[in-house]
Amino acid sequence: SAAVVPINVEELTLPSRVAFCTANTSSPAAELDAGIWNSYEWRLLSDPSVILSTDQIYSTTTAGSYEVTIYNGFTCIKDIVEVVEDCRPVIFAPNAFSPNGNGQNDDFFVFPNDYVDEFEILIYTRWGELVFRSTNQDFRWNGFYRGALLPVGTYAYILKFSSNLAPDLGTIEQYGSVTLIR
Repeated sequence: SAAVVPINVEELTLPSRVAFCTANTSSPAAELDAGIWNSYEWRLLSDPSVILSTDQIYSTTTAGSYEVTIYNGFTCIKDIVEVVEDCRPVIFAPNAFSPNGNGQNDDFFVFPNDYVDEFEILIYTRWGELVFRSTNQDFRWNGFYRGALLPVGTYAYILKFSSNLAPDLGTIEQYGSVTLIR
């Protein structure tokens, strides 16, 4: 007799929430990836009688709660993800810089945005120590803190800004990271 191989909840890979913006060319749809299993059934919870897809990855531009039933050949489990349309303004920044003095990518910065009114950036070490702060959108960070170049590594940042495109949103917080390399 064959043993049933269970699927553990820890093996599920879908996040609880995925955002997309149809107006944004870099993420115009939500890409839902259920992971590698034998078979899949994607459904919108508001209409569970309709199977939307049987592929591992389901792409959608419709907000809602989605359920995927995952089969491993022996048993099944269901996972749910909330898909939301989120077209808040975004500030773009490089994900790495190399402050080695060669004149190329020596500073970390954000790309200019005409729609940003108020601006603040906070950069932290992996231990949560604040190593850089600026309220100037045209800032340049050279990787130094207290007169010394910080070690190679990834530094988290928080961007706080308001947008004249969406003043009703108030202060927007955007999170990211930048890697200092040499």
